[in-house]
Amino acid sequence: MDLYRSLCDEIGKESMDPGNILQFARLLDKNSENSHALEILAEHLDIIESFWEKREQCRAYEMIAFLYRRKNDYAKSNVYFERQLSTTKETNNVESEASALNRLGFNYGRLGDYGNAMEYLEQSLVIQAERGDDE
Repeated sequence: MDLYRSLCDEIGKESMDPGNILQFARLLDKNSENSHALEILAEHLDIIESFWEKREQCRAYEMIAFLYRRKNDYAKSNVYFERQLSTTKETNNVESEASALNRLGFNYGRLGDYGNAMEYLEQSLVIQAERGDDE
């Protein structure tokens, strides 16, 4: 985290490359520093949404959602999977769309909302079937 802070001070938070931001967050996550990874991504969320291409936005939303899921905060995780889903629909990225739907279904199941869980999982299955996925 100290290295990240020094880089931000040296080159400016707004100048950080999107890929580097995600890499820092991944490294922190792999070192069991989930809170710091969330902190970095939250700190850059306005930049992510303003300047990144939609595909990078989806990757960031997905990562934030997984970090919240690891903390068993399925409601917050769903907020970011919903953002991923919305963004993938804008870009017609059906693979990412099916993935977000599947993950939302899982989270809703963990929350005990089986109606929504089934709805999202069924939508995911339809997309996968249309694509010819055997999963």
